[in-house]
Amino acid sequence: MIYTVNLGVQSDVVKATLAADATIGSMASIHTPGSGYVLLHHVLGETDGERNIWSHVEGGMGSVSLAISNAAKEAGVHIVTNTEYAFLIQHLVPQKFLPDDFVRAVKYSDYSSGTTKVNVAVDKLPQFQSCKLNHQEVGPHHTATIHIGSESMEDIGSACQDGWNGLPSRRPVMEMTIPSSLDKTISPPGKHVVSLFTQYTPYKPSDGSWEDPIYRRTSAFLCGYRSDHRTPISGLYMCGSGSHPGGGVMGAPGRNAAHVVLHDVKKRSH
Repeated sequence: MIYTVNLGVQSDVVKATLAADATIGSMASIHTPGSGYVLLHHVLGETDGERNIWSHVEGGMGSVSLAISNAAKEAGVHIVTNTEYAFLIQHLVPQKFLPDDFVRAVKYSDYSSGTTKVNVAVDKLPQFQSCKLNHQEVGPHHTATIHIGSESMEDIGSACQDGWNGLPSRRPVMEMTIPSSLDKTISPPGKHVVSLFTQYTPYKPSDGSWEDPIYRRTSAFLCGYRSDHRTPISGLYMCGSGSHPGGGVMGAPGRNAAHVVLHDVKKRSH
């Protein structure tokens, strides 16, 4: 990833800002092999034909899954939730029907993540010391992504090293957004929601405690082991954020899985 960022970029601050996106959702450093893909993944966003754009969904991200579930139910689909994929494979399916290498992949894959997502309700619009003119009205800087703790490559490296040592980063790397600056439906008038995407926060700190409230919530698990979305069980497919091409509220894993399902159904009908 370092090689990619260094191409055509002179500013150390800009390099570090780009590099931070190469570690999101992982317990990896900017030097970890494969981090370049994570960076690429975060510039693949598209909205209304415009590339490199990530959008806010009115009503929050849950509105996407709600719309999908409502459409599915209208089509006669029965939805089952709160079922871990690893549990399903390891306990509900007789082991004799599964290849040994697949069972091992499910059992021993590392699901840990170094990321914590914290949503904070605030009673007024946040203001920034770096802005000479602060107003109570929403400005362009409120609708952007604010990077904190990634002013240099060294900052990111130090934060990651803390995580590898089993400790919450002393100076965490954070991406801050204020979704209520764009979506008035998610907060009362005059109030706002601040979202902090924080790294690195080990799921089980080596000191056995979470001293800072920012580290008390952890999104820790990814599932998925095969990029073609099929499992060894006929009719069982994977479409979560651990499936190709990765996470984010974009629906690509589900879209890909749906195409695989349609292909298989069509193939069986012939």
